[in-house]
Amino acid sequence: MQVVVDVSQAGLPLEAEELEVYAHRLVTELQDVDFAENTALVREEKAPSSSMAGEAAFLLGVLQTEVTAQNIGKLMAWLWSLKPSTLLKIIYKNDGKEVILEYRNKAELDQQLDALHQIDSIMVQLIQVK
Repeated sequence: MQVVVDVSQAGLPLEAEELEVYAHRLVTELQDVDFAENTALVREEKAPSSSMAGEAAFLLGVLQTEVTAQNIGKLMAWLWSLKPSTLLKIIYKNDGKEVILEYRNKAELDQQLDALHQIDSIMVQLIQVK
């Protein structure tokens, strides 16, 4: 399943150039794990509407990867390890339908993981909680 990860709203204290370097580092880290494949930065034409595209050829803070339904929990745990106090906003898309769910902890997410076997693609945003 294709997963788009947007960390541009995670409340990271980074300027645009620093966010680009951070996103490159995340891509490199995900390329080295055994639960994700085909990880890359997202080009501007594939942008989620809430991202910070600016003038860049790649979207700042947005990357994509592929994971199996069995490994989605590992990806979410990895994302939460980046900034544990964030809210995970997951946008599920399947057969033209879209469902937006928010998770504040792993227990909430674990309740929904079984449903992911039916999903074509998802987008994940880390959002700073105030």
